[in-house]
Amino acid sequence: ASDRSFHINGLIVFVDDNTEFDDGLSASDLTAGMLIQVEGDFQDNGSVLAEEIEAREGNASVDGVLDVNTLNFNDQTFRVGGVLVQLTPRTIITDDDSDLRLKLADLNGSYQLEVEGIERQSGSGVVLEAIKVERNEEDNGPAADRDYESQGQLTHVQGTVFTVLGIDVQTTIDTQFEGTSRDELIDAFDAGQRPVLEVEYSEPTPGNFVADEIELESED
Repeated sequence: ASDRSFHINGLIVFVDDNTEFDDGLSASDLTAGMLIQVEGDFQDNGSVLAEEIEAREGNASVDGVLDVNTLNFNDQTFRVGGVLVQLTPRTIITDDDSDLRLKLADLNGSYQLEVEGIERQSGSGVVLEAIKVERNEEDNGPAADRDYESQGQLTHVQGTVFTVLGIDVQTTIDTQFEGTSRDELIDAFDAGQRPVLEVEYSEPTPGNFVADEIELESED
C-alpha cells in the first residue's frame, strides 16, 4: 500500500489515480490470492502501470434465489439452488442497483443472487468459492416457482442423474440438450472427461432438482 503496487504473474504492477476499477472493485480489495485481470502499459523498468483492473471471472457460477435458511454466519456459507457457496475475505458482494458494498448479513432475505467463483473440493464436498456476489431484488414468490441456473463440471453420472457443482440433477424426457446429448455426455464422462455444463433447473420439491435444459459449454 505504501507505494501502491502489487505482484502478479512475476510482474510488478503500479496503481495511480487514473487506474479504473471495475465491478465494484477498489484498491483496498487487492489482497494476496485474489483473481484479477490487469490492463496497462509496460514501463521502462519492466513494471506495469495499470489502466484498468477487474475481478477475474471464475470457472463456475450459480444464479437464483438464496435459501435464507442455509445462511451460516460462522462458516460464511449459504446455498443457492442446492449449491454450497463459500465466502472468503476476497469475496466482493454488491447490489445491482448501486456500487454499495455489502456483507453477508445484507443477504438475509429471499434475494435473487448471481454468484461467480471457483469450483473447489472440500471436506464437505464441492463448494463454490465466491469471487463476486451480486444481490438483486427480493423474491417473495412461492419456492415451487423458482428456477436456477448453474455452471460447473460434470463430476458424476448415475443413470439419468447428473452431478454438477455438488448437486444431483435429474434429467427427464423433457430435458433439452444444447450442443450435446445425454448419451454423448455419459460417454464423455465414462471416457474420463469432465465437461463443463450450464444447467437450467427447478426444485419441484425440497432437495429434488430437475433439469429443464443442459448446454455444453465451449472450452473457451
